[in-house]
Amino acid sequence: MNKTLEQVVQYLRDAIANHPIKEEGKGYLPEVYYQNGNDGTDFDWSCNDCTCEFFVFYNTGEHALGYVKAQVTKQGFITGYVWDTERYGNGVRLPDVPLAEDAIGRDQYNAYYMPTWTRETMAARRAQRFRNWLMKTRDKMHIYDEPIATL
Repeated sequence: MNKTLEQVVQYLRDAIANHPIKEEGKGYLPEVYYQNGNDGTDFDWSCNDCTCEFFVFYNTGEHALGYVKAQVTKQGFITGYVWDTERYGNGVRLPDVPLAEDAIGRDQYNAYYMPTWTRETMAARRAQRFRNWLMKTRDKMHIYDEPIATL
């Protein structure tokens, strides 16, 4: 699994742990879905300055509703929301988390230029690489709105 994707999945796990479902007998679906089917990764990256949404869905028994959402921004942050399952519609903004420094690994190219790059530049490069990985493994393979990882 991609290291940035691992960090996104951990972000979603932490959100679920901090905002548990309070209803008896109800729970979330154990997959993380990458919701790129509406307009694709490239559109969201160009127009919304972030990837498409990573969702964990809440099982109501009849159908699934969005429970926790995360995105990776061009600036190199993971942002997200969690929805109150008792009063669906009241979204709570989660704190932004910067991409981990080792999320893409260090190669010779990065090591050579690192002294002149700021943390913001490095985070933006990590986000760009993650976007490229999503384009290659999802959009170009015509895989839309499918699970990308499990919790």
